[in-house]
Amino acid sequence: MSANNEVIGRQAIGRHEFIGGLYDIRSDRFDGRNLFNRELPPSYVSTTDCAYTTYIVDENESQRDTFNKLNIDAAMKVSLMAGLLNVEGSAKYLNQTKTDSRTVRVTHILQLKTKKQHLHISMADLCKYFSSDALENSNATHCVIGITWGANIAATFEETLATSEAAEEIQGQLSAYLKKPLTSISGDAKLVNADQTNSKFRSLKISFSGDVLIKDVPHTVEDVFNIFRKVPFELEKLNDSKGQQLEFELYPLKRIAEIFKYELCINRIIREVSIHLLNRFEDVFEQIIQGKRIINDFLDSVKPWKDWIPSNWIEVIIAKQTKLKTTQTDTQVKLAAILEQIRRGEADEQKMVDFLDNFDQNNECSVRSIRQFVEENSKNKTKIDSLNEIRQYLEDIEGENKQSKGRDLSLLFPKDTSIHDFINRNHDHDVYLLHISNEWKKNDVENWYKQIRFFSNLYKSQPQNETKKTVFRLIDHDLLDNLDDKPNRCVIYHAYLGKIDEGKDYYHTSRITLSEDQIRTIRAENKLTTLTNSDIVKRHKEFIAAHPTGEMNKEEFAAEFQRLFPLGESRCYCNYAFKTLDKNKSVTISFDEFMSAIALTLPGDIEHQLALTFQMCAYNDQEQISIEELVQFLEAVAELKGEDSKSASLIAKTIVKFDKRRQDEKITKEEFISHLKGNYDLCVAFLPIEVSITHKSREGAGNSNQKPDILCSKNEICFHGGNLLTVEQQQKLNEFYGKDDAQWQLIYKAKRDGFAGKDFHRQCDDKGPTMTIIKSKPGGYLFGGYTVPPWSSDNGRRTDSTAFLFTLTNPRGQAMTKFNIGQHLSATNKKFSAYHYNHGGPIFGGVTLGLWSGGLALGFSAYGLYGAAANCLSADICVQNNCDVTPSTIDFPQAFIDTSGHGQATFTGAREFLCDDIETYELN
Repeated sequence: MSANNEVIGRQAIGRHEFIGGLYDIRSDRFDGRNLFNRELPPSYVSTTDCAYTTYIVDENESQRDTFNKLNIDAAMKVSLMAGLLNVEGSAKYLNQTKTDSRTVRVTHILQLKTKKQHLHISMADLCKYFSSDALENSNATHCVIGITWGANIAATFEETLATSEAAEEIQGQLSAYLKKPLTSISGDAKLVNADQTNSKFRSLKISFSGDVLIKDVPHTVEDVFNIFRKVPFELEKLNDSKGQQLEFELYPLKRIAEIFKYELCINRIIREVSIHLLNRFEDVFEQIIQGKRIINDFLDSVKPWKDWIPSNWIEVIIAKQTKLKTTQTDTQVKLAAILEQIRRGEADEQKMVDFLDNFDQNNECSVRSIRQFVEENSKNKTKIDSLNEIRQYLEDIEGENKQSKGRDLSLLFPKDTSIHDFINRNHDHDVYLLHISNEWKKNDVENWYKQIRFFSNLYKSQPQNETKKTVFRLIDHDLLDNLDDKPNRCVIYHAYLGKIDEGKDYYHTSRITLSEDQIRTIRAENKLTTLTNSDIVKRHKEFIAAHPTGEMNKEEFAAEFQRLFPLGESRCYCNYAFKTLDKNKSVTISFDEFMSAIALTLPGDIEHQLALTFQMCAYNDQEQISIEELVQFLEAVAELKGEDSKSASLIAKTIVKFDKRRQDEKITKEEFISHLKGNYDLCVAFLPIEVSITHKSREGAGNSNQKPDILCSKNEICFHGGNLLTVEQQQKLNEFYGKDDAQWQLIYKAKRDGFAGKDFHRQCDDKGPTMTIIKSKPGGYLFGGYTVPPWSSDNGRRTDSTAFLFTLTNPRGQAMTKFNIGQHLSATNKKFSAYHYNHGGPIFGGVTLGLWSGGLALGFSAYGLYGAAANCLSADICVQNNCDVTPSTIDFPQAFIDTSGHGQATFTGAREFLCDDIETYELN
């Protein structure tokens, strides 16, 4: 056989040997003795440089793949798999294949070669150094004539996550990240990586194995790269700078005997196992690992639910695991024995074939057997899969970190509790109960997913606070027997004040009814300022009359928009809108979702409208959109309005050009909003602004090229330079002022000029009359005041009989309202319109005497000076210094008249607020 006559190589794998060491390739073990009985002269062994560096990224998915990446030949692979070699300690990285799907495990291996020693086997008097019995040793077939030195260093990154999907995502990202380093192969054995550590990987556990002792404790990927850079210097301290032994070159003893004319008395039999059989051998161990993964994943999926499922579900899996460990050990021992017997000529390959055939058919470790076990427990698996599917919906809808290691099972309905008792224990709270059963899923899978998606969205959208708690529970009727009020299909019960809603199908009833909470939510989510509660109720009645089920499909949605835009074509735009607005993926649009579409056709919060528009442009939920995607969406909007779409490409390029980007680059949502919100023309191009058709245009709609009048025309802009006000709000402020055609120019914007008092006065002192608009946070409510006297920093009071305050948007949905200043009570008790405090922002109304941010401020109330007892400034609206982080206050009404009756809650719903932005305009 060729193994009797040819030089072969074997990896050291943590083993250490000398030149002349005896080796048996049949068992892949060293004998412990040496061919030579004394030290060889230095001239007999040469040492040469063989500097080489490379790195390997192994995802530990397959032991076969790991061995292939490390260039381990087939014969040694099966020896390792069969356990003929022990791979512990420094070589443990060879045996780290994952056995479950929730584990992230990636090994980054640095391989360096430094020196190579080689025995000159042809030296004439080499035989003088032979040990007398070495060539006759029946436990050896080869001897070491060459040793390659260097080091293998493996850094293993590992973490166990909650789901296989989360693990797969992080595993892929980590593998890609590790493949970025560049390796120098010029002989200096240096590894260079310029990337900074990715924060996503900071929770990974990092362990080292290999041929060099690592003293540093790594915490990040970058730490590992830095340690790798130090390895060449560490090697200089080992074995005369050679490092550790990596590979052995093995020479046949039979061939040595022939060279030196030595007649052997023993006949060594060395048989090679066929490649086909070696491949089948590898397949067996791949199956064993795959089987482990299947059974471990099965157990992992069941364990979180152990307190709700029958105990024997887990017990039967654990018993199977225990039996598999015993069977695997037995299989490995038997295969190792057969392998060595074949190599020694003591058995033929048919013995191995028979064993492998039997493994496929009858061995409990085979994948076929494991899958059969899972199938026998399919009822249990189906139930667990359903529960995990619902849990995943809830986690996804919450936007939870996918790296979460835990599962919140508090949503499961408690055992030994009746529905009646549960809703009465939560008498004062809204209670939502999702009823499920595998049978119901099988009978009506469409309704199953519709109810689950709706329940998940309810779970996300319900605010949790101390005053009004919302309770969600999942009732699995396969696990809870004999519950009262059991439905016959998957539904959601809603209960309040201890009573379940009539109909007992909240999905359906919520579609056809409209509650006060829904109205508030519709207005808040869409930031509607132009529709009253009555308007929304009226639209809902019309919606239900046209769609009695409370839902519309894509075609009906497009038809509704076609009625809104009779001169255009709605289909393309509605394809974008429908996918984005169908939040629970029911392939239908509810009234609430329809109102989100309508909100885009009305004046409103421009940042909210642009954010939703970006979502529509990002049709596949990507984080960036390209010029081409912008163009296609602009064309869809133009088609909807019945306008020419030729300018779409120019508009898209204009947006991207703000950042001086190349044409092939993309734009993020933040950049999209930032570039558009200050430019009216660009905003109009992206928004489906509702058109108003005059009598004349209606008559000629079919054959005229006349364009419809748009409700928000550019000529109607009267507040120039800002972006807080819609056209309608601008017109309303002019109505409050008393001149519809008044023009105003922006002189101060907090987000641009700064939120400090000095920033306001730098921009506004000596300027007036002015209109100041404040946007609060949270809530984004708009309010402010008008005053004629120019602003100053003299800490003085001002009177102005024309001054007024106003609310444009507020928490109650109150219409835009003006609040006039009151009359002076006497010559000494005056009502002041403003206070010009040099360390604060705009202050409207009366102010008390007191301390301002740690300093004494001369203040006044609505009725004159106060004493020094008060601690703070008090005004109808008082904007503090650094008002984006320091709370400002509302003590309305003082100087101004409250016609709404809401007092301090008029503008933001509370006394204190932070400023998201302020815009002050001067009358032109």
